[in-house]
This record gives sequence, C-alpha cells and structure tokens, in this order.
Amino acid sequence: MTTDDLLAADEGAGAKVSVRDLLRGGYGKRIAFVTLFWTCSIVPLFAVYAFGPAILSALNIGDDLAHIGAAVITVMFLVGCLVAVALVERMGRRPLIIHSFVWAGLALLALGIFPGASTIVILVLFAAYAVLIGGTQIMQWVYPNELFPTEVRGSAVGLASSLSRIGAAAGTYLVPIALAGIGIGPTMILAGAITLAGAVICIAWAPETRGKTLGEAAALTPASGRRSARRTLSAA
Repeated sequence: MTTDDLLAADEGAGAKVSVRDLLRGGYGKRIAFVTLFWTCSIVPLFAVYAFGPAILSALNIGDDLAHIGAAVITVMFLVGCLVAVALVERMGRRPLIIHSFVWAGLALLALGIFPGASTIVILVLFAAYAVLIGGTQIMQWVYPNELFPTEVRGSAVGLASSLSRIGAAAGTYLVPIALAGIGIGPTMILAGAITLAGAVICIAWAPETRGKTLGEAAALTPASGRRSARRTLSAA
C-alpha cells in the first residue's frame, strides 16, 4: 500500500453513507468480525493489564515481586507490538492475527492449568502472553482501516470500537469477582478460552489484505476494487 493509494482512497470521501446503509450494503459481517476479534483481544488484555499485580499475587508471587513483574509485563506488551509491526507485512495480516491469538491463548491456558508453577515459569508465561498478543493489538489499527471504504470507515470503525469497549469494561469489572469467586486457575482458563475464541473467529472470517490497495481491500468481492465497493453502498 502506497501514498498514492491513500490519495486515491480520498476521492469521494465526502459521500454521505449511514451506518444503516453500511449494514445493508454487505459490510455487516466485517463490522461483526472487527468487533469480535477486537473484543476477544482486549478483554483478557485489559484484565491482565489492570489487575496484573493482583493476578500475580494470586499466583503466590510476593507483593513486591508482583509489582515488578507487572511492570516487566507492561514492557513486554510494547515489545510484542514492535515485533508485530515488523512482521505484519512479512507474514501477512491473516497468519499474524491467527498465530497471535493461538499462542497467546495457550500461554493463558497454561497459567490456568498450572497456577502452582514456579515464579520463573509464571513470569515467563505472562511475558510470553504479553509479547504474543501484540499481533492482535497491531491488527486493531490495520484491519479496521483496510476493510471499509473511505465513505464509511469512520462510522464503521467507531461502531466496532464502541461495541468492543463494552466487553472490555465488563471483563475489567468481572476479573476481581472471578478471582474471589472461582479462583485464579479458572479465571486464567476463561481468559485463555476467550483469546482462543478470537483465533476461531479469525480462522473463519479474517481476510488477507497484504499487497492490496485500500480500494481492493475494502471491496466485498476479490479484484472488484473500490468502484465495486462504492456501487454496493450506493445501491443500499
């Protein structure tokens, strides 16, 4: 994708298309995909990030080490995003997001299955999750901006983002309740299951947009380009 593609995509950006037209025009599935993968990514991540020290303490890591470990994990989140940025064009969008969900989900499942593991193992698994989930974080910026025509991109991305934040807020609220009610092991297993659900969604719906122009990526049919996407919306 080049700057010429961005300039070309701006043509017709002033057209008025409502979210209702967007859904009727065939982009509802893409809104659902972005909303669901975004939700499956950020619900466990927000929970781990917000309650990192509490979760590490529940895994029998001392309070001081728990806070240090939480800080290290925060740095690992940044490392994971940087690695994903370097890989997104090399691997492609679809393989990156699927692998990110799968391996990050397995790391959380391991934490849930072996909550009594040694401090080193627990910290390594948390750090692995933080790095591996970076692919899904980067794709939150890439996919939404590639899958919708310029005319409706702002509305579509805003809608998907708002819906995903409902899940993130619920997850953050429920983490301390889950820790107190079902314990750290089942809580981590649940977080891993949500993450792996993101992988299933991406296997079913994630498109590959690497090497395509914005018009081609936003089109509902292969090789139909931006004109086809615009005709679809105009007919809605």
